[in-house]
Amino acid sequence: MIPSARAHTAGVIAALEAAGLQVGRGVAPAGVDPPYVVVHAGGLSVLDGPVSGSHADASPTMHVVCVGETADQAEWGRDKAAAALLGIVTVAGRSRLHPPELEASQPVRRDDDRSPPIFEAVDIYRIHTTPA
Repeated sequence: MIPSARAHTAGVIAALEAAGLQVGRGVAPAGVDPPYVVVHAGGLSVLDGPVSGSHADASPTMHVVCVGETADQAEWGRDKAAAALLGIVTVAGRSRLHPPELEASQPVRRDDDRSPPIFEAVDIYRIHTTPA
């Protein structure tokens, strides 16, 4: 059975919301001013699994964009997201294979194409799961 990318994304969003963050899936959450977080699902890497399901283990990436009106707000969101995602992320029908990893990080950047400008901090997390 091929793992569900949607279930992994839902697990990440649930962990971020449980940490008290406003979260959007692919877009800014409707009607919410910064600070907030936008989750973009990356690729769903399928790993070698048990003999009974050679494509059962998964290692998807999640791009987490922390948005703030100031650089400080973006960093605050980044810190809250890291605390949530480097702990336990629950994915429906899955068990944790390894702890989540912070795979890459970009500096906080000001986006002047928006009015008013916003600040964004982007981190990429890898979630490792196996069938429950």
